[in-house]
Amino acid sequence: MRIESVRNVAAAAGLMLAFAGCTPHIERISLDTGRLVASANAQGVAHVACPVHLRTLVDERGADNRLGGISDRLFQLDDVPGLVRKQLLAMGLSGDDAPGRLQVDVHILKFYLTGAGITKLPVVVYEGRINDQPSFLIRSQQMSMNWAGTDSEAYAALARSFQDANMQLVARLQEQCGHPG
Repeated sequence: MRIESVRNVAAAAGLMLAFAGCTPHIERISLDTGRLVASANAQGVAHVACPVHLRTLVDERGADNRLGGISDRLFQLDDVPGLVRKQLLAMGLSGDDAPGRLQVDVHILKFYLTGAGITKLPVVVYEGRINDQPSFLIRSQQMSMNWAGTDSEAYAALARSFQDANMQLVARLQEQCGHPG
């Protein structure tokens, strides 16, 4: 019985050593903001039809620059609020306050990409508030197939969700144009 226990321990140790060499290599990739914006813009850019002041933009995701990943790639982006601000300004929002403009506050709650098996799921979630009305959530989840887990797939997936969230915000603002009170 004692020899059998020693054999079991030796077999378990051998298995642990064998699997230790199977630890996957994780590649950390810093995303290019310009490429992400270009991918988002390729899907079309909507413009707000009335003057809107981007009063505040707050990143509530935490201090982390990681965006999650797919396959063996972990993506990061150093300035998510800068990216969102730049894109919203390109869609017609303004950093300038003036009488009669709609006021919008945007809180970035989520901005990440995850993958499970053959599926990749980019998620962008904003909380918005127009003037002093109740806040609302904007959530984009543009699920797609994860073919090879490449950088190009990650850019395209994130850009789709990012653009969709921005378009949802613009649609909310369009509903309020002409109704600033």
